[in-house]
Amino acid sequence: MAQEQVDGGLRRLVRHTLFEGQETERLVRQAGVEMEVAFDEWQAEWQALIEQESGLGPGATTDPAAKAIGFQKKRLAEEYLLRELATQGFLPGYGFPTSIASFDNTTVTAARRLPPPDGPAKRGRDDNRFQKRDLASRDLVTALREYAPGAELVMDGLVYRSAGITLNWHIPADQEGARETQAIKFAWRCRSCGASGTTMSLKLASNCDACGAGVQANDIQQFLEPAGFSVDFYEEPHNDVTRQQFVPVERLWISARGEWSPMPNPALGRFRVTTDGRVYHHSAGLHGKGYALCLSCGRAEPMLADGKPPKPLAPGSEHKKLRSRATDRVCAGSTNQYQIKTGIALGHQVRTDVLEIQLRDLNGQWVSHRGIALTIAVALRDALAALLGVQTGELGCDVQETRAADNQRCQSVFVFDRYAAGYSSSAERLINDMFREAAKRLDCPKACDSSCPHCILDFDQRFEAGVLDRFAALTVVSADWLDMLKIPESLRYFGDSSKVEISGMVAAVLRESSHPDALQTRLFAGGSSDSVDLAASSLRLVAYRLAALARPIEIVIEKALFERLSEANRFALSSLADHPGISIGLTTALPRAAGACILAEVSHGASGVAWASTDGESMVPNEEWGVSRSPLVIGTLASGTDTVSTRVESAEIRPQVFAAGDREIVLHHQVDGPLQGFGTRLWQIISDEHHETLQQLQNSSADVVAITYSDRYLFTPLSIALLVDLVSRLKAIVGQARWDDPELTITTTAVRSGGESRVFNRVFADWPDLSVRNAVARGAFEYLGMRTTVLVPNKFSVQHGRVLEARFSDGKTLTVRLDQGVSYWRVPALSGARQPPVAFDFTKSANAQIREVVEMRVAVEGGALPTELFVKLR
Repeated sequence: MAQEQVDGGLRRLVRHTLFEGQETERLVRQAGVEMEVAFDEWQAEWQALIEQESGLGPGATTDPAAKAIGFQKKRLAEEYLLRELATQGFLPGYGFPTSIASFDNTTVTAARRLPPPDGPAKRGRDDNRFQKRDLASRDLVTALREYAPGAELVMDGLVYRSAGITLNWHIPADQEGARETQAIKFAWRCRSCGASGTTMSLKLASNCDACGAGVQANDIQQFLEPAGFSVDFYEEPHNDVTRQQFVPVERLWISARGEWSPMPNPALGRFRVTTDGRVYHHSAGLHGKGYALCLSCGRAEPMLADGKPPKPLAPGSEHKKLRSRATDRVCAGSTNQYQIKTGIALGHQVRTDVLEIQLRDLNGQWVSHRGIALTIAVALRDALAALLGVQTGELGCDVQETRAADNQRCQSVFVFDRYAAGYSSSAERLINDMFREAAKRLDCPKACDSSCPHCILDFDQRFEAGVLDRFAALTVVSADWLDMLKIPESLRYFGDSSKVEISGMVAAVLRESSHPDALQTRLFAGGSSDSVDLAASSLRLVAYRLAALARPIEIVIEKALFERLSEANRFALSSLADHPGISIGLTTALPRAAGACILAEVSHGASGVAWASTDGESMVPNEEWGVSRSPLVIGTLASGTDTVSTRVESAEIRPQVFAAGDREIVLHHQVDGPLQGFGTRLWQIISDEHHETLQQLQNSSADVVAITYSDRYLFTPLSIALLVDLVSRLKAIVGQARWDDPELTITTTAVRSGGESRVFNRVFADWPDLSVRNAVARGAFEYLGMRTTVLVPNKFSVQHGRVLEARFSDGKTLTVRLDQGVSYWRVPALSGARQPPVAFDFTKSANAQIREVVEMRVAVEGGALPTELFVKLR
């Protein structure tokens, strides 16, 4: 099949999905990575069975333990491929659960009745997602409650006791191996901002990645994510259903990430939605102290109420293997205490759609009472389900203490998807309706005194029945409060059609422009030229995204601003004008509505929708374009903005500085790969595309006498590491003999124009102390034997362009202008164990940080959109 047919098929496959507009090559590469992750998970389970089988020693295959393992191998090998891929999340789940865990209730008596592993076996339905390996299965969230070690459950009239977990790791051979078991992770929660998450690294768990605050030791929980659960092979079930043992349910740890949006009336609070929320489910045993777990056989028992391990797994005690031959029951973990983990939880983090709301009452006070917040959460969950036409069981809800916008403590209300079906993330368009529907549900038709099944009490809230209070909730969500939910008069820039935009400028424009009847999108830009940065502008992102979807788009720029644009910004703007789907227009006066600046409009024939804000800085085309410090309002314009613009072509915009031999190079994923070698790949492309560079670097005898690099955005260890590799590879290309001890001068700034980064303790996070940044940047090059000066002048003294210049002894200067600088390249987002180590400890000494930067081992890839390089030799 021709490549064009494959690309066309892929584009049709992803049409109207979040992958639409992405390069097919990148989609294929990412799909390959995710398939490898799915294979690794399957192989880990297979390898664990092989190790258990070899641990039985030589013997007849008719031994019950050997038959049971052989039957498990057969189940695993003959699993229906598409069901396996859907269960692991590689294929679309369409709202069905993923991360399925099975309960192996095979005992020695049942094993004797099993057919030989190599004999014919009856298979279950291929599309049955609730049978895994032909065993009883639940989604892992439910399994943590029902199948947890120590719990008893009824199957076919018999009561089985869960005695441990099935192995999906290599049995550790020593203490170091036990520490590195891949199934063991760390969950953390931040008491400062309320965020939570999971990680393989204790170091990463020690600092919040949402606010940077330190995480206390008692807020870090070591947990294991089980592949499945199992009975003791030699413990037969009983039929006394009156003495079942249940494991208590633990409260969820929920975290939403993303930008906050104001409520329709900003005085009543704020909310945010995300498709990348984290919900951590866990089981901590009968007494909330975790489990004692043998990493050798999988046996697990709840810790005792005093925090001590149960007798079978206590030091000096002997315990039996969970599954073994009758003649070899004593587990090797009994005499190797490094194989016994104590106080460990069983957990599972779900990435799903989450809605988070922080509310104020009529007096302007944040809602901080847990009972009131939880009651509102349940009512909102039920209201959203009703409005979307789905069952309430598709959604979950909870509350937890967090910090509000003014740093006050409050209760955040969470509504989340159980199976990442996109319900909660669609709530932003229904906020008004949700609260009105919730108020109706709080008005119980049976006039109950607090809660009942006729209003807000359901099975999910069975443990919170004493907390729910609909009357207390109605003191917040009152008729007067609902009336205030309407947009205030001062924000009605478009009259009665005015609404507070809750999606953010970029997402809102993409949303409205995707409507079938949308004819054209116009983006407006103006303001001060000092802070313009078109290469990094979110306006540029919107323009390219819409052009990739074949949506006509015009960027209208205030003429006074256009005439003051720097050379670098003119190059960036001319690149936009080169695209056949993007036009650039100039106007003497930008449109306004009731005194507010209009940022964009989408026309639908005679009428259209537009967005306006009183924050003039949101008009400036930089990375903060469309980010308004005052409420962003969307409304209808009956006849459009009527703004007249004069079209300018790319040739009129591009500075006339090109000479024969100068080269413009478009890059996207051509230099993707390990950071170590990034510079080699980039210089190779420059040399291949620009003949003069090749001659000067490889065939000239001129020495390199000075190097300069100017970039406003050198704030992260990754960007410094990329620059180090770029310059050091240049040295390797020209050779030591032509490296005339040149001084390297780096010019950057001390303030990020878009505000501080919200990422912490990662290689792509900003240095908390920029004086340390300066010392590390200087020291990293000196570590490689290069004299370096770091200059940090006033922000407006640093040119917008990111320019690398190398001066030679023959008087020539090689200039490489990187449209977005080295910060264009980023660490790719990968899944599971393939995620590279990206932690960076900013608390270490400067010398230690220098070594980490110089020796950084991560992969890098190009951004979502291409970037340009301009190369010249004078």
